[in-house]
Amino acid sequence: MSFKIGSSEKHYVSGKVKQFLVASVASIGIFGLGNVLAYTSPALPSMENNYLGNETISTEIKSWIASIAMLGALISSPVAGICVDQLGRKNSMLIFTAPFILGWLLISNSHKLHVLLIGRFLTGFCGGAFSLAVPVYISEISEPKIRGALTSLFQVMMVLGILFTYIVGSYLPWNDLAFISAFVPGLSLFLLPFVPQTPRYLLRSGKSMQAGRSLHWLRNSEYISQTELEIELLQIEQSIEDSHEETPKFIDVFKTHLLKPIVISLSLMVFRQMSGFHAIIFFIGGIFQAAGSPLDSNTSSTIVGSVQVLATIVSSVLVDRLGRRILLVSSQIVMILSLCGLGAFFFIKEGELHHRLDAVYVGYLRWLPLLCILTFIIGFNIGVGPLSWTLMGELLPPNVKGACSSISTALAWICAFLVTKNFDTVALALGVSSCFWIFSGFGFIGLISIYLTVPETKGKSLEDIQQIFKKKEVGHTLSSSHVISQQHI
Repeated sequence: MSFKIGSSEKHYVSGKVKQFLVASVASIGIFGLGNVLAYTSPALPSMENNYLGNETISTEIKSWIASIAMLGALISSPVAGICVDQLGRKNSMLIFTAPFILGWLLISNSHKLHVLLIGRFLTGFCGGAFSLAVPVYISEISEPKIRGALTSLFQVMMVLGILFTYIVGSYLPWNDLAFISAFVPGLSLFLLPFVPQTPRYLLRSGKSMQAGRSLHWLRNSEYISQTELEIELLQIEQSIEDSHEETPKFIDVFKTHLLKPIVISLSLMVFRQMSGFHAIIFFIGGIFQAAGSPLDSNTSSTIVGSVQVLATIVSSVLVDRLGRRILLVSSQIVMILSLCGLGAFFFIKEGELHHRLDAVYVGYLRWLPLLCILTFIIGFNIGVGPLSWTLMGELLPPNVKGACSSISTALAWICAFLVTKNFDTVALALGVSSCFWIFSGFGFIGLISIYLTVPETKGKSLEDIQQIFKKKEVGHTLSSSHVISQQHI
């Protein structure tokens, strides 16, 4: 898209600033999701020191306090998918803010375990709903040149939420931390009414005038010509009409142009969660304690959270310059090496080799877990962490986006629940080293899958991305027809 009217770069920048501000407001709910994910790391030790009523916090109870939020996120996926399609992206986010607040208030005022678990379930449910709605919303309000950077706000806000929880949780008990966390969805509830609906949703709803106004505001109509805005609206409208004409039956999903982007999106979510990220974030204090780290768990967690934020910001800057593929491949390689290092450390510590090593040498190794976790966090947050969600919003065809987004998000939370719930169990049965080697194995499979299947989407409109898969299917069909014709000849 060229910009022909006006001479001031200031106006062009202000259009980008508007999109950034709108995406930031939408992503506040993802900051809240980061609070949910990180909550158990500082909260569980606090609960052990400040008893939850008269109930003992056993290992099994800890695993449920951690993992039930993932179960809530899983169950929210189909609900959020329906809401996103039927009620709109903005309205869906607004709907989930009130129960989000309620969940945190239940946790902060809980004196019984079942009340705490209900609160954790609710916060996971609402955080999971935001994880589906926000990428779709941001991808539809962004222009192609900055869409990658804006959708990376998802991960930036999540890691900021995680860091916030680590820092505040090191000073406050579990119930006060929950109360403070309730202000985050409260801020969403206050600000979301001021952001526009996406032009695509408004056009789908038959509100063409409102869609035009929304696009004019987002692109800054003072600097972009009326003709260019009308062309963009016509492109969106044509894409919607095509998707209505191509509303797929179940059997149609197996056509290449639909099946391939769906499978890529699903596989990215699986490999993202099976990287072990959630196990590390949920139990990071316990991991450092088990490793005998020279730093206390709160300090280590804060360092990790800070590195997460920096790595994610770097990723958001690079994603529209280097592209998605190179960041994804680099991310997988760094994570695999880091997880192998963690596995090797715990293998030495758990086995007889530990007793044969010189005490000084073992002392040096105590820094290895922190180093490996930091490099893992950097690897995760420059690639697979943010870009799995980015590519979900970009790759999925518009006529199946709601349903497939909910399936993709549900699959992500199933994996997150299984990893979080069973990490301690597997670690006790097979050793902590085995857990990290299993994660590294999934990382290697993910590396091969990404290299072979994920297309580059940098700088492409959502309509152009769909044409990539349609052209491949047409090419395959023509090739097959040619072969059949040759056989008849």
